[in-house]
Amino acid sequence: MIPTSTGFVRYCHLRVHQRHYQPSKTGGFVPLWSSSRLQMPGRVSAFFNLTNKIAGNINLFSEMDNVNPEVITHFASLYWISAILLTGVTLSHGGTKVIAPKIPALNLLEYIEKYQITFAFMPNTYTYDITKLPAEIIAQHDTSSLYSIAVAGSPMDASQLRKMRATLPQTKIVDLETRCLLPANEVGEILVRSPYMMKGYHEKCIVFPKSPLDETGFLKTGDLGFFDSDNYLFVTDRINDTFKYKTYQVSPLSIERVLLEHAAVKSAVAFNVFHEQDRNHAAAIVTLKPGFEGSAEEIKAFANARLSEKHKIRAKVWIREQIPYKTRTGKVQRAHIREEFSKKMQEECTQS
Repeated sequence: MIPTSTGFVRYCHLRVHQRHYQPSKTGGFVPLWSSSRLQMPGRVSAFFNLTNKIAGNINLFSEMDNVNPEVITHFASLYWISAILLTGVTLSHGGTKVIAPKIPALNLLEYIEKYQITFAFMPNTYTYDITKLPAEIIAQHDTSSLYSIAVAGSPMDASQLRKMRATLPQTKIVDLETRCLLPANEVGEILVRSPYMMKGYHEKCIVFPKSPLDETGFLKTGDLGFFDSDNYLFVTDRINDTFKYKTYQVSPLSIERVLLEHAAVKSAVAFNVFHEQDRNHAAAIVTLKPGFEGSAEEIKAFANARLSEKHKIRAKVWIREQIPYKTRTGKVQRAHIREEFSKKMQEECTQS
């Protein structure tokens, strides 16, 4: 494959004096263009065994868990080595390659949605065309099929990487009340989107009357979490386990972590009991380590001295020999605990 370009002609002209050059007898000679920072239009690389080169990259793609070459698109012409290698990968995986003479950023979003593109290879400069698109335009296109993007040609700035991740997200954190996107380090519900997730519940299912998906096709996981400033995802709690104290969302896990800091506490479960004025008050059950002693009031005071105002234990702490209502796998059934100990609270209040 010989490209008809002035760069290639000049390449041949500069090497006319190399009369002793002989092509390899064991493989084909394929002149291919690679990125160049020289004054010439491009630098040519010759691979005498291109088959092995493609095979090596096919193996590499097979070992990478963040690449899905089912439907590929790229922005390199076929005289670039990257285009040849990606073509080989597509063929070896029985995939499809979407080809267009020129793909503006808006058209790329349309092609991703129309052809369900799973992998895109693009230069760094092209990412800026994508991030410059208005947010409302990006939101109109379903890019959930896109599993990953490879960027080449020049280094990507860290701030641009964060913009790309935010522009084409597969995971987002939303406020529980407003459902608006939350910034870094703020806890909300984790929503995800991928080609392999569920599309919804069966029409005859009456247990879940509400759609598990939001209006943009993201799955509501029911998990609470946040992204930190480096874009790492942290899962902090389950929405079904949280409760409201006045207008504040309270995480039982946050209370349990503090209780477990007490030297005498072996295990702990926090939960809510109904309160007429404040909606809910936090309560807890703890077990003690062998050989350790501690009173419920002392443990409660220890925790409240370290908890935020909304997380303070305003109900009661019970000490038990073991945590009740555990499944065979050790999972705590908070609903049963909440029901039983709410009754205990009412009985104690009545007796007093």
